[in-house]
Parts: sequence; C-alpha cells; structure tokens
Amino acid sequence: MSLTISISALASSTNTTLLTTVPSHFVIDVTIVGNGRVIINETEITQSTQSLIERHKAVGIRLLPGDNNRVDSVIYNGTSVVAKVNNGEILLPTLEKNAELKVTFVVDSATPDTGDTSFLDVIYLSIIAIISLSAIILIAVKRICYKK
Repeated sequence: MSLTISISALASSTNTTLLTTVPSHFVIDVTIVGNGRVIINETEITQSTQSLIERHKAVGIRLLPGDNNRVDSVIYNGTSVVAKVNNGEILLPTLEKNAELKVTFVVDSATPDTGDTSFLDVIYLSIIAIISLSAIILIAVKRICYKK
C-alpha cells in the first residue's frame, strides 16, 4: 500500500511519497493454563504459543477441556469473554491488531477424583438408610398382622 502526500510551499510544489507495509496477518498470543486444548480456526493448540490469524477475518475458537476438566475462564485482550462461550465455542471479533487469549481449565469438582470416596460414602449411607427403613416397616407390619 502506498500513500502520496502533496506539500505546497510558497513558490514551489513538492511531492512526497510515503510507503508503508500493512500486515496480512496478526498474532494471537495464546496461553493455556490447566488440562485442555484450544482450536483456533481448525488449528489445534495444546500448549501456550502464538497463532497467526489473517487480517480482517473472524476468529473461531473451540475449547476442549481434558478428562474431568472444565473451562474456568477465557480472557481476550484483558477482558473476560467466558460468558460468550456456547457449547465450548466462541467467535472472537475481527482482528485489527495483535491480540492475547488466555484460557484456564480446572478440574471439574462435580467429578470425584481417583481415591475420593465421598461420593461412595453417600451411596453407602443411602443404602443403609433404605435397609433400616425397610426393617422398621417390616417390624411394624408384623406387629399389626400378628396382633391378637
């Protein structure tokens, strides 16, 4: 792209030509924290890196948490955009300059960790409660049926 500027002086005229290069791509600095993958325009990223994006193109991103993980935060140029994530996908605005994207994945607390028995404890206590209640009902029915 070239830009021509005309400068007029008192008695003479001078033409000055200024040349500039407009980048065809911008860089997104991608930071991944935790266990997960980021796919930017069909390019998979598994660790923090830079990704080249064509100028004036929308940026489609898929967020793929690792096993037993979930997306905790998505920060784009210092602003949280996690609320814009829909089914693990987000469409970022058209790039006008270099950008930063930070995605944080965390362990999903709804999924018990290996060795975590709290979930099993609830099941065992529920089974014991059902058996105890059944025994009480059986005793009550037996007393009513055999009452003379």
